[in-house]
Amino acid sequence: MGIVVACLCLPGRALAHADDWRTGVTVATRFDEGSRVGVGDGDWVSSFTPQVSLYRRGSLTRWELDASRRFDSLPEARSPRAASDVARLDFSTRPAEDAEIALKGWFRGSRDLVALDAGSPVTSGLTESADGLALASFWRGEVTWNGRSKSRDATGAADGWSQDASVTVFPFRSATHALQLRGGYQDWTIDDRRALRVVRGLGGYRREHTPWVSSQVEVGVAEIRDDRTGTTEHEVAWAAAVTGFARAMGLPFASRVRVASDVATTGSVELQRTLGGVSVEAKWERSVRAEGGAFTAPALRDFASIGIQDTLAAGVVVAVEGNYGRTRLLEGAEPRIETWRASGSLARPVRPWLTGRATYGYLRQVESSVAATEQFHRGRVEFALNASF
Repeated sequence: MGIVVACLCLPGRALAHADDWRTGVTVATRFDEGSRVGVGDGDWVSSFTPQVSLYRRGSLTRWELDASRRFDSLPEARSPRAASDVARLDFSTRPAEDAEIALKGWFRGSRDLVALDAGSPVTSGLTESADGLALASFWRGEVTWNGRSKSRDATGAADGWSQDASVTVFPFRSATHALQLRGGYQDWTIDDRRALRVVRGLGGYRREHTPWVSSQVEVGVAEIRDDRTGTTEHEVAWAAAVTGFARAMGLPFASRVRVASDVATTGSVELQRTLGGVSVEAKWERSVRAEGGAFTAPALRDFASIGIQDTLAAGVVVAVEGNYGRTRLLEGAEPRIETWRASGSLARPVRPWLTGRATYGYLRQVESSVAATEQFHRGRVEFALNASF
């Protein structure tokens, strides 16, 4: 709050030169209603969330760092309690014309069921999720690494960790064509014990058909080792991807589709369109994850979402979003957890630095197993003011 007040007192010229940082605070009140008793359920709960962003957007190098912490004032507590932490890092640079280096990281720790990852099963207590990506791309090759972790402090809930690394070499490459050889490694770990790993070797071909349409296909072999049973299998591995297929079909959407098969058949489809202040985005994804929680082995997750945002007169922004997630064991149908989320919000600028927002969100989860079926739901109404400088 002191930083916000200090920014209000700064002269205009000082603010004009401070283009590499931003600070702000969100003050909100919310009401939760649900079938499961939780923190603040049935009471109006106030919160405040200080935020800070550091960024630089140069022609060759850009980076951005965001961090925020939400404090809740609960009726039974004498002082505000930290309820949610979010941090994000995005860095990229181009040391040469045909070279790029990028680092991305994201972290969320929260006790709030409604504020947890979309599409993932929710568990009471503190849940911490993190994703990381490292990429080095050159004219003759690429190196990538991606890691994902999830931990929970609920009794009996497992922790999950997975990583995926690959090295790609281009024996031949032109402005529109490329032959490639790729080697990769991926593993899934549950409670510090590796459960499954895959080693891949593939050869493929990339092509830029038009400035907005490109395709890629790979074929090879994968060694799959199940460390729980000690068995090793060899399977045919393949992957195919097309970017811009919607435009090739005459549809006004930015698009991408990817399908791959080794330990399981996975893939994703993305569609996006922005025109005249209206933004529409749809996504479907199937992936193998070390989800943890009720899943003590690698799990298969299906996730679908759609979001629509429209900017009306006077800068009023209306947004509607819905998503569905289904998670089940990679081998075996039980347990199975399905999660539905929906939200709608209305945001209006009150001042150039102050925005008001009203939001309604809904969460429903059903967990099915041989023994029983458990389900719960939660609805939330929230009103917030955000000041940003």
